[in-house]
Amino acid sequence: MSPRNRFFAASVLGGRLHVHGIHDRDPWDPSRLEWATELEIDPNLVVTAGDRKIGTREELERVLREPTEVVPTQFVWIHESLVDEVRRVWERRAAATGLPPADKAGDRGTEHTQPKQQS
Repeated sequence: MSPRNRFFAASVLGGRLHVHGIHDRDPWDPSRLEWATELEIDPNLVVTAGDRKIGTREELERVLREPTEVVPTQFVWIHESLVDEVRRVWERRAAATGLPPADKAGDRGTEHTQPKQQS
């Protein structure tokens, strides 16, 4: 993957995906995703703790199915091409837990924002 590829942050807790920047009870809003490039991510990726970059739908499905006994919480960076797939996963989880669905009126689709500046 090129250093110009962008990824957004999420955590997998007990097989459930939690997207950073979007609270579980908030409507889906891709402008709130926390973006970074590979050049920003790679030096801080702790693979031994289960952190990883997700670049395909299959990798995303695999990380959500992995047993949680070994690594109960994983920090993942998900490639920008998977925004729609992550939204579907997020909406299914919200529906299964009784959380409100994404606000269709405020939905901006998959428009991407610029990465946040590092402080």
